Amino acid sequence: MFIVMTFSLVGLLGCASKPQEIKPKGTVAITLTKEKKVNAVAVKLEHLLVITLPPTEPAFVWELVFHDTRYLKQLSDFKSSGVDGAGSSLSFFTRVPGKTKLKFLLTPVGNARETRPVDQQDLTVQIQ
Repeated sequence: MFIVMTFSLVGLLGCASKPQEIKPKGTVAITLTKEKKVNAVAVKLEHLLVITLPPTEPAFVWELVFHDTRYLKQLSDFKSSGVDGAGSSLSFFTRVPGKTKLKFLLTPVGNARETRPVDQQDLTVQIQ
């Protein structure tokens, strides 16, 4: 009986807790360009990293194909700036110190797995 009551209490308390709210201590923004395919950025711990990718033609879309969630928590999906000639952006929260990489591929809209990417961007993130 005591065990059942303990599990019930734990279940109730677990349901009542809210997810921890993320409050960045600052923001670092980086804009990637078509000309430079490999980039690096240093970001402090518990900061927001906003990445803007190069602009694309309407028939193509950027995809995030490598992301280590131990280091970076993705806070937004790709967002269009709404400005002609500007690329889409996405944001991450830096979780723990270390070094990680992000890889983006530019593929045709409605990409099948066999389709080869037409461009790529690699970003090394050093979290201090």
